[in-house]
Amino acid sequence: MGCRISKTNSNPNYSSYAMRDKSTQSSSAASTVPQHHKNKPYKRFTMRSFGLYVTLLFCLVLFVGFLMEQLSLLVLFAYSIISILTFLVYAWDKAAAKRNSRRIPEKYIHILALACGWPGAVVAQRFIRHKSSKRRFQIMFWLTVVGNCLLIWGISRSGQRLLASLVG
Repeated sequence: MGCRISKTNSNPNYSSYAMRDKSTQSSSAASTVPQHHKNKPYKRFTMRSFGLYVTLLFCLVLFVGFLMEQLSLLVLFAYSIISILTFLVYAWDKAAAKRNSRRIPEKYIHILALACGWPGAVVAQRFIRHKSSKRRFQIMFWLTVVGNCLLIWGISRSGQRLLASLVG
């Protein structure tokens, strides 16, 4: 009685290995291993990771803008304080969701994100894992991020110069 291990290719992203008994040709699935895990460690790119990269890049741009005297120190403080507050609001809302108690309305969370708190919201979504999978919330959230970035560009010196030249 011998056993034979054979590879099945029902899904191109995964390799399924089945153990077959030579005498009865019956099989039992031993394991399903993703193709990318065979040779090297694999890190899946997710929206949460994308959000962290965008946040880090944005914070770097803010800091460079401050160093180049395009943004005031007040802008850096506003982002820091409101981001911490937004992170705490996410944590509070997550705890309320677990307790089945009164929740914070999403419109207030979006207002905080629009008012310079979106970096803290991205960090909270990534590490607290709150509001990170609701598609409708995420669409509105990223629209507030774009809106906030446009506002911050509008108050920068280069943004003000461009707007002044367009207005006349």
